Amino acid sequence: MTFQIMDLMRCIVAGHAELDAQQKEFVEKGNVYICAFNAGNHVSHVESTIIYLSDYTKKHFITQEAFMELHAYPGLEKHAAHHGEYVREVAKGFKTLLLYKSNSDMAVLNNLCTNICMLISDWFEFHILQADKRLNEFIHYEINARK
Repeated sequence: MTFQIMDLMRCIVAGHAELDAQQKEFVEKGNVYICAFNAGNHVSHVESTIIYLSDYTKKHFITQEAFMELHAYPGLEKHAAHHGEYVREVAKGFKTLLLYKSNSDMAVLNNLCTNICMLISDWFEFHILQADKRLNEFIHYEINARK
């Protein structure tokens, strides 16, 4: 199974330096993992990728949800629910990694590696390019309407 590299140029920026930088970093780090997965070198990257995704959910989601609240984004509740789903998926990845470390079952590790790649790809295609795009379009509209 081969995964497609994420194209940062497909993203619509929020116009918020911190959020845009975080999203750019997600794409860059996600692409490192996807490239490693496609090359068969993913095992050495899976733990650091899960740690990165966990840190990302903590800083990016909090920052983005505060930004949505500030701009009275009407889709905040649904968007935050999506964030919760990704937090749970990353937590499952951590649990699976711990399971692998306790019994060294390569089937568990290989399944985890594939699941992380699918999670990153899904996150990009269905959250960043759809939910975040709607948010960023709303923010741009709001900012222009206030001028």
